[in-house]
Order: sequence, then C-alpha cells, then structure tokens
Amino acid sequence: MQGQSTVINRDNYNFYISEEQKPSLLADAIRHIMLLYRDSKGKAAIASKETEKGFKQRFYIPKTIINKIEDYIGENNIFISQNTFYKNSRKIEDIKSLCALYADIDCYKIGLSKEQVIWQLEKDYYNSKIPIPNLTIDSGKGLNLIWLIRPVPSKAMPLWGFTQKYIFSQLSELGADSKSLDAARVLRLSGTYNDKTNSIVQILSQYDYSYTLNEIKEEFLPKIIKKDTKKKKTKKTIVHAYSLYSLHYWRMIDLKELVSLRNGDMTGCREFSLFLYRYWNCLYTYDPDKALKDTLDLNNSFTCPLRERTVTRDTKSAERAWSGQLRRYNYSNESIINALHITDAEMLKLNTIISKEEKYRRNNLRRYELRRNEQGMTLREEQKVQNIEKIKKLIRDNPFIKQSEIAEKLEITQQMVSLYFKMIKNVKISKNTSEMAL
Repeated sequence: MQGQSTVINRDNYNFYISEEQKPSLLADAIRHIMLLYRDSKGKAAIASKETEKGFKQRFYIPKTIINKIEDYIGENNIFISQNTFYKNSRKIEDIKSLCALYADIDCYKIGLSKEQVIWQLEKDYYNSKIPIPNLTIDSGKGLNLIWLIRPVPSKAMPLWGFTQKYIFSQLSELGADSKSLDAARVLRLSGTYNDKTNSIVQILSQYDYSYTLNEIKEEFLPKIIKKDTKKKKTKKTIVHAYSLYSLHYWRMIDLKELVSLRNGDMTGCREFSLFLYRYWNCLYTYDPDKALKDTLDLNNSFTCPLRERTVTRDTKSAERAWSGQLRRYNYSNESIINALHITDAEMLKLNTIISKEEKYRRNNLRRYELRRNEQGMTLREEQKVQNIEKIKKLIRDNPFIKQSEIAEKLEITQQMVSLYFKMIKNVKISKNTSEMAL
C-alpha cells in the first residue's frame, strides 16, 4: 500500500513529505545529533528561525533532544548549536563543551555548485590543507562541513578559535562564511526543511574518525618561527599565533566578570568598557554584527545603561579599527586597569587583566604548588616523613640500635636523627595524652 503524505504549507507552495520518508529523515537527524554531542556535557540549543530578526530557541541536554527530535522532522528552518552551554544562553562566555569545528560554505555566492565544491575539496584540500570532515551536509544552497572533536572545556576556546579561523582561511575561496567563526553558531539540522531552497537538509557523507583539537593543530595549523635575539646564536622556538586569540577571548571574559563583580555599576567607565568589549569581540569572532549585539547586551546588564543609539555610535571606532579603517588599538594591562579603576581585590578574580604584582604573585604560587606532591607536601616534607618511617622500622627491627648507626644507614647526620627521635617522642606523648583524656 502506498504511503500517505504529510503536506507542509509554505508561503507560496506546498512541500510534501511522504510517511515513507519520515523514518529515513528521523534516522538522519538522530545520527547527526548523536555524532555531534557524543560524550559532551552541558546543554545544546535547538532553534527555529521564526522571523528575520532572530531565532526562537530552547535548550536541552543531548539525550532529551533525541527524545523530542521527531517533532522537528520536516519542520521549517531548524538549527542546532555545534557546541554545548552551561545554561540557557547561547553566548561565547557560556560555552561548556567544544564538540566540533565547522565551515558553512555558501558556494552559490561565487557561482559554484555543491558538486563542484565537493570535487575540489577531495582533489586539493583533504589531508593536505584541511582534515577530512566527519560530516558533509547539504544545507540547501550550500554545504556544511563538520569536524567532530573529542569534547574539550571552554578553556580551550583560544585554540579552538584559531583553528576555526585557519579552516575558514583555507576555504574562503570556495565561499566559506566568516560568520561561522563563532563558537555559539547554530547550523541546520539534518532531516529538517530549508524553505529558501524547498529542500530537505541531509547528510551527504560521513567519515568515521575521532579527531582531537591538538591533533588538528599539530598536523595542519601553521607555526610561527621566532628568533631569540638575547643570545648570539639564533635559537628557534615555536610560537602559535593563537596566543592573540587567547588574549582577546580572556579579556572579554574578564570584562564580563568585572561587570558582575560590580553588580553592573560601571559608573565612570561605561563608554570605555563597552568600546573595549566591542573591539575585542570583533578581533575574536570576526563578526561585527554579533560583536555589536553582544556589546548592547553587556550595556543592558549595567545598573544605568546607556542609550542603544549612544552605544552604537560611541563604540563604532572599535569596528573601524578591527576592519582596518583605523589604526588598531594595543592597550596595555596597566592602561586598562587605570581606565576601568580595577582594584587589587577585583584582579584576584580576573584572568588576564592583572598588574605585574598580581602576575608575579600567581607565578610564585604556581611554582610553590608544583613543589608539592598529591598529599600537599613539599619534597622536603615528604623526605622527612619517609625518614621518620624508616627510623621507626629500624627501631622495631632492633630496639637497641644506636643513633649513629641509623645516621649511617640513612646517610644523614646524627644531629638530624636526634631531631627525628624528638619528633617521634612528641607524637607518642601527644597520642597518650589524648587517650588518657578519653
């Protein structure tokens, strides 16, 4: 018996999905979700484009999305986030797990067909310029290439951002969209409907390999050779360019944290903080529209926000500097700290916008912690405990052993053995006293 058809009404036409097609589309969507979010933690966003202004989105843990996904099969313009979030907020600073790298190729904009692009990728790009994508998805007019990586926490965002930008730079001549550099980006879900092309989004090919972010970095990303001019001989060291992305990202995070620490009271530095945030956001995301939106959101978190028109106008130079119309700004930590009136107490909660004194304090603390073992003891303290235990064993084996013999066996001074004896005696006295009290 011939399967029935579901009629989906669109603006000027009808689109038909047969009942026989639904299981295949559902399987496509489930496969897409399971591959994307495997072993990841946090919430994923599923969004529908309701209007030209934005998305209507909901957040679920991946298992819940699979249970609900049948409701979205064949639906209009359904998107999913490629990474997961701590809470119901699709912003860079709320990323929990980075699950994938991706490229959104709008090949139609440069007059290439999807078939031409796939042929070109297989011939000249894969395993030479870029790794083979795990998923190649027909999104309608273009292609989505997705590289599945073993999930890493948001601390890896700078490296992720640099890698994402590298992939875009390699694929820009094929129509890659620069807006896909955003870690909070959503892409179309397989098995759903693209009303712009009157077609179903579908997986064209799958490559079963589990990448790591470091593996892609080592095999494909360029390295910068830096000369050490302090010595007569040239010493080559490998320095990755993503250090700049790290700086921009953590400064954005610090600025958001500063607003939170002050409960939104940024009196006296509202304009400059918003300018900095828009500038760093542009440098990191390469998406000026998103940078402005995020800056307006930051402004709205102030106890006394500026007018939207004022923010857009007074921070415009940030976007112009990023685009090359103006000289780029290179603010030192000292100048930022002074301009934003950041206190020593606030610096304790920040990552990169810190003074030299705070930097030295953290370095000293880090070195101190490195000297400690799993029990929290330094090497010296650990050696003392080991010597005391060895002395106890020697005494148990020979109650009449002399301190000079112990010193010789342990290769330490007799004076040190005498000190250890006193420690052992004090511990015994303390123990006996406690037992008598009971």
